[in-house]
Amino acid sequence: MEEEIAAFNQAGTWTLVDLLTRKKAIGCKWVLTPTTCADSTLDRLKARLVAKGYAQTYGVDYFETFSPGSIPFENPIDAAKSKPFENPEKYQRLIGKLNYLTVTHPDITYPGSLGCGILYRDYGHIDIECFCDTDHDGSKATRRSTTGYCIFVGGNLVSWRSKKQNVVSQSSAETAYRAMAQSVCEIVWIHQLLKEDKIKENFISTKHVRSNDKLGDLLTKALNGVRVDYLCNELGMIDIYAPI
Repeated sequence: MEEEIAAFNQAGTWTLVDLLTRKKAIGCKWVLTPTTCADSTLDRLKARLVAKGYAQTYGVDYFETFSPGSIPFENPIDAAKSKPFENPEKYQRLIGKLNYLTVTHPDITYPGSLGCGILYRDYGHIDIECFCDTDHDGSKATRRSTTGYCIFVGGNLVSWRSKKQNVVSQSSAETAYRAMAQSVCEIVWIHQLLKEDKIKENFISTKHVRSNDKLGDLLTKALNGVRVDYLCNELGMIDIYAPI
């Protein structure tokens, strides 16, 4: 906490002034975020001082919101040397309009996929299938890998997930085993739900899957449009607005 306060003072984050008459100071609180080592042990608690902005009232405690100016640059170095807009209010109004459109117009937020959904069919069986994949060291910031899996029951997609792993794996093999462990846990949970239907024991088996048929790629990797369309089709997704 002392390091955080010292950093604030060095950066000139605030200026101490006298409290105005008939005004109350806005409080603040410390938020402690645990950071872990590669072996999952606790490294330290990262302290962050947060103002209780929810206690403020627009027009009483403040009259404008802050949003940094933005200028498009191809080179990040040029952007770091640039100056913000002289009139940031135009930028703030633009962002506000874009946020409004994002919430109220899903056809803009999700172009080309508004009518996509999962169609459930009767394939004549209730087998459980799982496709899992990983993106080893996919995060450049934390070096953590991403686990992705999708599970089918009776040929229909019922469960899927894309999530960063909790720890940094030392190898791609360790990353894959962690992904399989998480996938098996989900399979066991689904199996317990269906156990009343007398699903046979020893139901988990691993099989080789061709690279083109790895459905988990959709949850862990950046793919081109053709590849995304193919995998969405394999997941059983259809577009209800597509012409017949």
